[in-house]
Amino acid sequence: MNAGPLEGRVAVITGAGREGGIGQGICRVLGRDGARIVVSEIGRPLDRVPEYNVARREELDETVEGLRAL
Repeated sequence: MNAGPLEGRVAVITGAGREGGIGQGICRVLGRDGARIVVSEIGRPLDRVPEYNVARREELDETVEGLRAL
């Protein structure tokens, strides 16, 4: 990860697994600025909103790999 204005800071990002989603975009921006990132995703269907397709573990893993490549 590159040094930047957020070097030494930690960001916890929820909803980080969805390709092209807001959480993933925030991860990339903060990671490029030097923050260490903790990613989070629900990872299972929601009982209250069963039609909402949550991100899969593989999608979250891809986000993490993208961050490691920065």
